[in-house]
Amino acid sequence: MDVIHAVQRYVARMTEGVSGMKALLLDKETTVMVSMVCSRSQVLEKEVFLFQRLDAQRRGQMLHMKAIVFLRPTHENLKLLQEELREPKFGEYHLFFSNVLKDDVVRSLAQADQFELVRQLRELYADFFALTPSSFSLSLPQNSALTTPLA
Repeated sequence: MDVIHAVQRYVARMTEGVSGMKALLLDKETTVMVSMVCSRSQVLEKEVFLFQRLDAQRRGQMLHMKAIVFLRPTHENLKLLQEELREPKFGEYHLFFSNVLKDDVVRSLAQADQFELVRQLRELYADFFALTPSSFSLSLPQNSALTTPLA
């Protein structure tokens, strides 16, 4: 399996499934995941004209654009996304997560979407950093029990 191609297909599926002018809203990790496999010009070809981080302090309203949100399902990201949905800056939201979500998380996102701007929510299985076609990193902290040599 070519892991670079797999992530490129996920990005293509996210961007091609939404018509019109789009913004790509990412977190710290997914910014790296996407930039490792796709150039900005490749994403621009899919009518993505704005790249922003969800945790950016100053973001203006752009209600004419559709937000494609690609996040790792961490507690911090989910909290930021709920805040975003309560005070929306885009005309609609297409939510993609790099791993599975618990049912209670989906419920809390639905409750935060008071303006009913979320058009889709999908789980992708791309919670890794594609290094080469045949290797990837999970970017996990080292486990001393696994890395310490046996005496």
